[in-house]
Amino acid sequence: MKILLLAILVAAISQPTATEFQQRVGFDQKLGDPLPLNQGFYDETGRVVRLGEFFHGKPVIVVPAYYGCPNLCTLVLNGLLLSARDLRKSAGTDYDIIVVSIDPRETASIAHEKQQSYVRRYGRAGASAGWHLLTGGRDSISAFTRSIGFRYFYDQSSDQFAHPSGIVVVTPDGKISQYLLGIDYPPKGLDAALEKASENRVGSVVRNLLLLCFHYDPATGKYSLAIARVLQFAGVLTVVGLAVFVWSMERRRRRPGMPP
Repeated sequence: MKILLLAILVAAISQPTATEFQQRVGFDQKLGDPLPLNQGFYDETGRVVRLGEFFHGKPVIVVPAYYGCPNLCTLVLNGLLLSARDLRKSAGTDYDIIVVSIDPRETASIAHEKQQSYVRRYGRAGASAGWHLLTGGRDSISAFTRSIGFRYFYDQSSDQFAHPSGIVVVTPDGKISQYLLGIDYPPKGLDAALEKASENRVGSVVRNLLLLCFHYDPATGKYSLAIARVLQFAGVLTVVGLAVFVWSMERRRRRPGMPP
């Protein structure tokens, strides 16, 4: 996992990007800004809800994603799930998780299916009360993504969204407290962010190192999926790591006094 994460980070840094792409995709950290709590969405049962209904005295983790995403969204949600399972705090009791689809075409039925999957894998009592997967119209989605500084766009040729990855920890009164970017959220860091948010405190800006679903290929002038190249690079790193390990073991074996 560490090798894969390193590979993704290196690939994200080294990928050539177009100025237009950089302007359209990113995560602007708006610490202390409020979320649009009056905006209407649909929950996973299809019920009309206001975003503010999920803020009631506890910190909230909000996740911009879309449920049909074939790339980083699943990694983001899985990373959050793994970290949440390691926390003493429980979703639904000590904090809530809200995932908001950025795709206005997605429906409550797919949100319900995803919610049931994550609640089952989380495996704690009352989890269904702590995981909320929302869908909504363009205006509500735009208001939400603007409020958290989440910049993305829809690529018609691939029928996918180019977007960054990360989660946002929000105070009980709906103000942004901390950003956690990427796909890996160490439990200690997440726990500290939740603790700070529970006290209505605002954290500090984190290094703006983003993982993107797409990268720009200047040779073709097109955006293409970066995840395949990341996985290829991770495979190369694994092979190199094994080769270094074998070489170091052989070198040790040949030292004087070492058994053959």
